[in-house]
Amino acid sequence: MRVIAIDVGDKRIGIATSDPLGIIANGYETYHRKNIKDDMIHIVELCKNNDANTIVVGMPYTLDGSEGEQAKKTREFVKTLAKYTDINVEYIDERFTSVIAGRSLVKCGLKSIERKQVIDKVAATIILQDYLDKKNKKINEELEMADKKVNDEMNESESETTNVVVFLDEDGNEQEFEEIAFFEYSGKYYSALSEYKRDDEKTDTEETDENEEEETALLFAEVKDDENGDENYEIVDDDDLLDNLYTEFLSLIEKDGEDCECDDDDCKCNDDDCDCRHHNPFYDEDDDDDDDDALF
Repeated sequence: MRVIAIDVGDKRIGIATSDPLGIIANGYETYHRKNIKDDMIHIVELCKNNDANTIVVGMPYTLDGSEGEQAKKTREFVKTLAKYTDINVEYIDERFTSVIAGRSLVKCGLKSIERKQVIDKVAATIILQDYLDKKNKKINEELEMADKKVNDEMNESESETTNVVVFLDEDGNEQEFEEIAFFEYSGKYYSALSEYKRDDEKTDTEETDENEEEETALLFAEVKDDENGDENYEIVDDDDLLDNLYTEFLSLIEKDGEDCECDDDDCKCNDDDCDCRHHNPFYDEDDDDDDDDALF
């Protein structure tokens, strides 16, 4: 849908139309007024022919922002227009638009008589472009706010599914760590933690080369319940205990691959691309004495 802008004068009406997307204003015509009925019919037909859903009317406010005689005439014009169409009408301050239009035409080298023929159309174009820019800026701001809301909700959801622990560094800044393992050792409970970064904080520069191994900081913290039953994480700094916890952590990782009871030396049961014999639907256990009997 297009938008139409009109700059109403006593003898002429400057008219501008937008492109279908409502981004760019284009000068349309300078309409020479006849009588109020013909003027209204012309504006209404113009809206229909251009599939417009909004008319922007330039309001000639005085320098102090009040409405002078010409502004009152403009409101009377719009009041009469409402009897001919129910199209949406919006007002916009048009102060200085005629001056700006005049200067632009002078710079273009137009003579006085030539400027008089097009100045109203140019003024309407300036009015419309100002309106479109403000409207689109507001839309972009709303889209940015909506996008931020979605990202915040995603981060909140991510935090709900990921146990994130926050510690304060020496400077009092918050650092987030993700709990990657929780285990018992010597009658106490510990958590293995790695540095946590949300998706919106990751950048291309943080991506390591495929041939390089990325080093990830690993912390261990003892997990205790306070008097209110809430979990508290205390970072372990004892070197001997850290070595023991790290060994226990590695054993937990290794145990993840010990659930399989097959006899294949190259078992990949914990991999998505496992091709062990007992995972083959055509394998017959009765023929287990001969590996060649396993059909692949």
